[in-house]
Amino acid sequence: MPSEAYSLPYVPCCRHCKAKRFYHETNGFCCADGTISLATNAIPDQLYDLFTSNTDESAHFKTYVRTYNNKFAFTSFGVKFDEDLCRRNRGIYTFRTQGQIYHYINDLIHLNGRPSYLQLYFYDTEHELENRISDSDRMNPSIIAQLIDILHINPYSLFFRSLGDLSNLENQVIHIRSDVGLDQHIYVFSHSGGSHIVQYYFGCYDPLQYPLLFPLGDTGWHQGIQRVNRGSTLTKNVRSILLLSGRLLQQFVVDMYVKIETSRLDYFRSKQQHIQSELYQGIVDTITLGETDAFNVGKRIILPSSFIGGPRDMRKRYMEAMALVQRYGESNRPDLVARVFRAKLEELKDRLFKQQIFGKKLYAPESFDEIVSAEIPDKNINLHLYNARSDNGITVKLRGHNLDNRWVVPYNPYLLATFDCHINVEICSTIKVVKYLYKYVYKGHDRVAFNLVSEQTNQQIDEIQQFQSARWIAPPEAMWRIYGFIVNEMYPSVYSLHLHLEDKHQVTFRANEDLINVLNSDRSAKSMLTEFFALNQVDENARTLLYKEFPEFYVWSQQYKEWTPNPFEGERYYLRILLNHVRGPLSFEDLRTVDGVVAPTFREAATMHGLLQRDSSLQDCLHEASLYQMPSSLRRLFATILVYYNPTNPRELWERFKQDMSVDFRSTENSMSDVRMQVLRSISFTLESMGKDINSFHLLDDNICFGEDQLESREIDDELAVEIPEEDIVASEALNSKQRHVYNSVLEKVFSNEAATFFVDGPAGTGKTFLYKALLAAVRSRKLVALVIASSGVAASILPGGRTAHSRFKIPLDTDEHSICCVNKQSAIAKLLRVVMLIIWDEAPMSRKQHIQALDKMLRDINDSELTFGGKVVVFGGDFRQVLPVFHLTENMRARLDPVFSEYVLELGNGMPPITVDETIKILDGMLVPYEDDCTSLDHLIDVVFHDIHEYSINISAMMNRAILTPKNSYVDEINALLIHRFPGELKRYYSFDEAIDTSEQSIMEDFLNTLTPNGLPPHELLLKINCPIMLLRNINPSEGLCNGTRLICQAFDQNVIDAKIAVGHHSEKRVFIPRIPFLPNVDENSGFPFKRTQFPIILSFAMTINKSQGQTLDFVGIYLPQPVFSHGQLYVALSRAKTASTVRILIRPVSTERSEKNCTKHIVYTELLRLASSD
Repeated sequence: MPSEAYSLPYVPCCRHCKAKRFYHETNGFCCADGTISLATNAIPDQLYDLFTSNTDESAHFKTYVRTYNNKFAFTSFGVKFDEDLCRRNRGIYTFRTQGQIYHYINDLIHLNGRPSYLQLYFYDTEHELENRISDSDRMNPSIIAQLIDILHINPYSLFFRSLGDLSNLENQVIHIRSDVGLDQHIYVFSHSGGSHIVQYYFGCYDPLQYPLLFPLGDTGWHQGIQRVNRGSTLTKNVRSILLLSGRLLQQFVVDMYVKIETSRLDYFRSKQQHIQSELYQGIVDTITLGETDAFNVGKRIILPSSFIGGPRDMRKRYMEAMALVQRYGESNRPDLVARVFRAKLEELKDRLFKQQIFGKKLYAPESFDEIVSAEIPDKNINLHLYNARSDNGITVKLRGHNLDNRWVVPYNPYLLATFDCHINVEICSTIKVVKYLYKYVYKGHDRVAFNLVSEQTNQQIDEIQQFQSARWIAPPEAMWRIYGFIVNEMYPSVYSLHLHLEDKHQVTFRANEDLINVLNSDRSAKSMLTEFFALNQVDENARTLLYKEFPEFYVWSQQYKEWTPNPFEGERYYLRILLNHVRGPLSFEDLRTVDGVVAPTFREAATMHGLLQRDSSLQDCLHEASLYQMPSSLRRLFATILVYYNPTNPRELWERFKQDMSVDFRSTENSMSDVRMQVLRSISFTLESMGKDINSFHLLDDNICFGEDQLESREIDDELAVEIPEEDIVASEALNSKQRHVYNSVLEKVFSNEAATFFVDGPAGTGKTFLYKALLAAVRSRKLVALVIASSGVAASILPGGRTAHSRFKIPLDTDEHSICCVNKQSAIAKLLRVVMLIIWDEAPMSRKQHIQALDKMLRDINDSELTFGGKVVVFGGDFRQVLPVFHLTENMRARLDPVFSEYVLELGNGMPPITVDETIKILDGMLVPYEDDCTSLDHLIDVVFHDIHEYSINISAMMNRAILTPKNSYVDEINALLIHRFPGELKRYYSFDEAIDTSEQSIMEDFLNTLTPNGLPPHELLLKINCPIMLLRNINPSEGLCNGTRLICQAFDQNVIDAKIAVGHHSEKRVFIPRIPFLPNVDENSGFPFKRTQFPIILSFAMTINKSQGQTLDFVGIYLPQPVFSHGQLYVALSRAKTASTVRILIRPVSTERSEKNCTKHIVYTELLRLASSD
């Protein structure tokens, strides 16, 4: 930590003009390396003394220097400025202006009886002093008198004073000559007239407005200034008063920048009107009609994106940023403020990007804490930093208020102490940072938001005038722009790629050109896109790239302008979709070719590639599934589509596919009427299990009725029909002593019909699932109803008849202490809950307290009982301790083959020494994969876990029991992407259909939305192969085993449906159809942009998050920790998926270069909670 602020190193003065330079300023910064000679204005001694002496009179003069200058200015100053910032009693003085600035030469005759500006030079000169101070009591008469004397030699003063000798001034008018070569610039003619605007390019523009800066009337900036020969001796101006003029300097630099900006805007307004642009095909058509005059073709360019700070420029920079996201005290010296700030900014960039003081990349919160602080500093540790931020751990009084750490803006102590200025340092973790940067930091000039509606219907829109009228300019920004400092930088560079249909690219030409010559020019026929096709024809490497990837490997050498399409521009929109997904096209026609068929349009080609959703996608989905001749699966798919797609015409789908859905029933039923009712009954049962009523879809003219008794008994019959595996029936004989104690205690209450609530506490691997299966088999084998639920879909899928708690008990997603389950007392579910004898809730600690309370209230109501849970026997299982009869299971059944590993896992779960010290554990050497670098080490881990992935399809069951576990979804995606390319077979790509909720943002956001994968959503590009493992991301149909977290094996692929087989759990080997469904990500302050994604609800499952793995036993476990775990018991859960130490491997990436231990990682355990729970 530096003990004092960083000081810019000394830099020698310029060898040409002797100007002082700051660090990071180039040799050509001041005088273009000797090619520019600054004018040396002579300054009268008396005026120089007023600017430089330390007398009270001089101090007063410098304080009100703008007012004194305005009193002697020959022109009036037309501008709107911020009056609050110009008041001395309202903070730092700043001259900040809005809109355009005008200099006026007023009429020779004063109209209100009071002369002003140039009129004071020839009106009543005997009382000139009194006239100049008559309207201001702040003026010092002595100073006014001195300035009158000083400006007597000013040529403009002499000229205007001579007008007092002219008669009939009311008939005279002023005329200004802009030719600086003439001796006299201002003439008076005998003609009546009013005020004149002095144009910014007149040589007299500056001396007429700033007589105190140009006391001898020297010519200011004007057109035609010549450069000097390099190497000429330049004289150092030791008598310059410009930088001494304080507040007048602020006004002058703002005025000068507006002059520069106006000259650029005038170029776009006047010169570029002669430049036309038209489509290439449009020029061909024009010549065909006999028109060859370029002036009669094309459209005019108003304010292009090349004007920095304009609205098109800011929009372009924002879009470029989105492209990168897809891929990866008072001062009156604004010149010094700009130069020092720029020097410190360059030094900051140098330290961050070249010296890499924070390292190359941040991986974990531990790294964040090393860089970002939000605490009040301790003055005993660093006094210099304390003086900047104040006391640590204690409140500090600022402006009458006591403030603590909650008021501290996040900062980096090193940067704060080094640069001695406010630097807000944040960890950028969401896409919101792009909007923050480009809609706040780089928003351009401060601007006023207003809207004027004209009564004229055909009023021309003037973008230049709109820009000038709305923006504000302050002196530091004016100096920054005058010096030509970079306004924004972007790395890596971003190209705005041309996008157009064939022969529809823009061609720019001058109005006086012959169109035939324009058309014959090679440049006119080429664009970025046409040359992209041409290079693909001769370069094999180019054909491996998408259009948007080209700038990473090839450089476009010509100037281009940004052009953004939108979905309402027809074919260009679909062309962009294709270019973003098809690699190596050879031509426009080749881009439209799909599987050897040339599509007539880009839209049809995109649809054939699966990039667009057809209007008939639901019919196509059901048709593809019907070809598999699996009617029961087809009926479940039909019900799924009704629930998740909410089709506009469900009856049309029913009529079209009812024959395909009834194939199995036609062989057993006698009449078609009975067949139809059986099909509808089957669909209805599926819909009911998903919480829907078949009559809400109006498949028939009348409501569908199956009989009350049938409806009420179906839920009970389904539960009684759950298959009891033979191994579960004999499981009771293999229970250990503690498991048997739980088994006997629970069954005693069940068979005696007594109310009881239990909690089975058992660390992972102690046989809770084994115990549950034994209990369920014992109850169900006696034709009694037992319900088993779990808090997660994965845990539910491995239990016979398992359902998630929400789907079984209709628990609302958003609950509070007043919430109840959505179950009617007269419903079939209510009847089921009256006869149930045993309820098992696995992984109960993962649920909210309000969920269990809602179940308790519902069971009491349905059973008309005040007993807990309506008098039912309820068994909760998990690791969370509650005030219930608790049975502790301690013997690790999963790891009985390795007692040492079993003990290690249990001690790790308890979070106590010597395994865990200061939330850090040491991994056993035999389980560790040495870290070399990110790519090499991850390859080693993959090779260990999936040592022969090419044999996966031969022994699917064995490979399904291998997985890599990691804390975050982003790491899961990384590993799955690597493994699917190594997996044998032909790759199948499915692309999502992403739609912005705000349709006006679709053209801007679609490419970016494709790159997002919010938590719980499938990716835009889904890569699959036959026999690859996948995991379901939604509770599609829990009663049929399709829960969030269910693992499946891909069997076959169609465009709109995937044929898969459930791989694990009670529904193992069941064939199911999976359709695309719409997803709407939750929108909060960190989620970015609201949008809808339609995609298959699956992801690859070679790797999964640690949380998703709960409840599963794996034959081989890889644990990938690119950053430490972040929640209670996470590492413990990951390790306990394995059976022995030899079947688990862990890869740890060091979170800090300062740590030497390679086999240690963070482990979070709430030991106090475990201590309380272990006490009976």
